[in-house]
Amino acid sequence: MKKSRDNRVKSASFSVIKRNLDPERSCVVFEKKTDQRDAGFFFHDTDLLGFLETKKIPWQTFYDGKHRRKYLVTKFLPGDEEELIGYILVHGLPEDTTYYLFKAK
Repeated sequence: MKKSRDNRVKSASFSVIKRNLDPERSCVVFEKKTDQRDAGFFFHDTDLLGFLETKKIPWQTFYDGKHRRKYLVTKFLPGDEEELIGYILVHGLPEDTTYYLFKAK
């Protein structure tokens, strides 16, 4: 069974992440300020990663050392992003976390 995530933390800034998003897929990008690069990321205190795994939603983590930010990038087929947004609205996010929704063209 193919895993829905790549647990290697890659280096990239938000602008690089944005430039490389697939215009045919919707994406939700989560951002959090942190000094830690570890793959544990910042959702250890929520069930979000479990939700992504259960729904087989692909995700990747990035770290921007210059601005000390971590990013979690998720990808969806057009129209499927509403389920994740609903999950966020019901369960919330860790403190100081921002998310950006990029809809497919």
